[in-house]
Amino acid sequence: MAGAQQVRRAREAAGLRTHCAAKSTLPQLLQAMIQQALAGSGSLGHHLRLVMNTRISDSAAIQRRASLNWEFYQELFGRVLKPLARPKDHAESFHAGLRLLALDGSHFSLRNSAAVMAMTRPRPGNQRASAGAFMKWSTAVLLELGTHAPLSVACSTLGMERMEMEIDIARRTLPTLATLGPSLLLADRLYGCASFMLEVMEQGQGHAHCLMRVRDNLRAQQLEVLHDGSALMRVRSDTKARAKAASCEMVVRELRAEVRRTGGKAQTLRLWTTLLDARKHPAEELLKLYAQRWEQELFFRELKRHTGATSMLQADSEQTAQGAFAALVLAASEVAQRRVEAATEADLPVLRLSIAKMGQMLGQLTSMLQSAGDVLTPAQRAAMSHKWLQVMVREAVIPPRRARSCQHGLRRPHSPWPVIRKRVFIDPEVLLTLLPATSP
Repeated sequence: MAGAQQVRRAREAAGLRTHCAAKSTLPQLLQAMIQQALAGSGSLGHHLRLVMNTRISDSAAIQRRASLNWEFYQELFGRVLKPLARPKDHAESFHAGLRLLALDGSHFSLRNSAAVMAMTRPRPGNQRASAGAFMKWSTAVLLELGTHAPLSVACSTLGMERMEMEIDIARRTLPTLATLGPSLLLADRLYGCASFMLEVMEQGQGHAHCLMRVRDNLRAQQLEVLHDGSALMRVRSDTKARAKAASCEMVVRELRAEVRRTGGKAQTLRLWTTLLDARKHPAEELLKLYAQRWEQELFFRELKRHTGATSMLQADSEQTAQGAFAALVLAASEVAQRRVEAATEADLPVLRLSIAKMGQMLGQLTSMLQSAGDVLTPAQRAAMSHKWLQVMVREAVIPPRRARSCQHGLRRPHSPWPVIRKRVFIDPEVLLTLLPATSP
């Protein structure tokens, strides 16, 4: 959790005045926001009263949160969000000494309040080409794989007349790459293009590499076919070329594979990576490694559901949405840190501990410590926290999961579902076949 010194330095860097939290200190306000995100219920005023052990109205608590701008949260994130994985203890978070990262975006819905209804930008359309029921608000998160620790976040800019592109929001997380050391960034087809990969290399200052899925229609010039079936390709960024950038071309390594689940259709996978050494980074290893990118999708599911929130943010405007999203990120960071500590205590992989139970029990611990106030000494608080950590380990362990084996189909299907005439259990193995490149 953010310390008082970190909060003070973030406040000073953001230029916030000290009277923005007159009755409650800024660390108390942030603690109440995190507690609300973990609990998933109760007003901000309710949780702030528990933290302060005094009376304060709900409206006063909301006003104090509204006084915090996004610049403050960015400064705080830079001091609080840190990588948690260690090479010796968390091998699943590294590949050949490179820290595994993932980048993706997600949309939240905003309530139809007066401030949201007065926004000038059009609402996104639904499947029937009509305006959606709720205004969407975009975010992006840079994540450490294996621990689900958020490292950098970005969100929509206030007052935009049009909805920002997800890739433009994600670009604002890239400066963090320079502080993370050698890393490998995994991303889906939205980010798989030469311009974005060049920007990753530039922002990472030579320490960041890419492994991204790309569209089939992107053009590339084949240079050499390697022994493992991959190929070196020269790609060009037309966007950077039009901007007369110093570097608008790069050499990447292309991998193609066919993914097929038993009983399902085959799908072609095309990947570009800046890891050009085929002997140090074999193609088959990189293909299996890319499957870890799905953890990013699981993180957003955790952020929206397991930390107590749905896709509807508890916010009445874009500014309050920034505060609600920041609280979710801080809560996710706290839970990730506690989960790593618990996994180390139990000598288990981090992902074997349920994030839902960890968040719920962490919220219970925080409530107990807040209610106790000065009754407990610092030594007693530390002992209670350690004991509660042991309880978390015991209750949050996920048993080894069985592979899904039910047949895909319906007895009375709607096209194109297959007809099930007799129930058959199938082996759900996923077959990943490398498609060797051929010389032109």
